[in-house]
Amino acid sequence: MWAGEAASAAAARDALSSVGSGGTDQPDLVLIDVNLGDDSGITLSRELTTRNPHLRIVLGSTMAEIDLPSDALDAGALAFLEKSQLDPGRLRDLAMPSPTAGV
Repeated sequence: MWAGEAASAAAARDALSSVGSGGTDQPDLVLIDVNLGDDSGITLSRELTTRNPHLRIVLGSTMAEIDLPSDALDAGALAFLEKSQLDPGRLRDLAMPSPTAGV
């Protein structure tokens, strides 16, 4: 996936356990569905970026509502992608910090 680098993935049972895990591993990218059943991926994104402003979050959905992309960005997400737009190359690019970040 990433040339010369180990890649791993983890899944959380629900939004509460993902926020409460507080593990020491810092992911390169967090992929969150907008619709989490009883919870909202947008709300979760807001909580996670409050705890860690440098976290790179991508929100995704099968819904193509016009306000979802702006809601996702307002919640601290790096990007909003319709699930049909998800591919490994695009996710890799989003996971890698920009060379000009922090400049």
